[in-house]
Amino acid sequence: MQVTGTATQILDVAQELVQTRGYNAFSYKDLEARVGIRTASIHYHFPTKADLGTAIAKRYRDFVNSKFAEYEAKEVTAPKRLQRYAGLLESVLTKGNRICVGGMLASDYATLPLEVQTEVSAFIHDNERWLARVLKEGRAAGELAFDGTPEVLATTLFSALEGAMFVARSTGDHGRYRRTAEWLIGTLMSPRVAARRR
Repeated sequence: MQVTGTATQILDVAQELVQTRGYNAFSYKDLEARVGIRTASIHYHFPTKADLGTAIAKRYRDFVNSKFAEYEAKEVTAPKRLQRYAGLLESVLTKGNRICVGGMLASDYATLPLEVQTEVSAFIHDNERWLARVLKEGRAAGELAFDGTPEVLATTLFSALEGAMFVARSTGDHGRYRRTAEWLIGTLMSPRVAARRR
């Protein structure tokens, strides 16, 4: 599907609705009111809500993967890469009290169309695989210190940060997310790296 200017506008608004309400809590009528085009025109670009949900999830997944490449190109150390990752999620939270697309869709997972579920699962896999690589490289470089495998820790870290977003939003205290992220990353730093930070 070729993404036109109108399709991009629809995706932008639909993504905001997913991030603030959830997949099941908006309709094409909501999009019609926000975008200012008829529902029939929205169906022209995205025949079904499953098509729209898949496009939202894939676009967001591509965006986050592009951030991974950016962090690897610009940030030399594993702690810095983890901090940038945590900051990415925080920037979503502070932009209109939103939740990460992947996390918000995951909260509706049982009721999502199969093709949207597939994208959500791929998003989670991408995040955990990248985190595991950063953790593995950081430990090998002596920048990080932790027990267990990087893969298990990556799933824990991803789950903790996504969960922290929901709690921070529900309490109206975005500082909860930052404190959680800082503590998690701080506990992973090797003694020599932690000493340099003091």
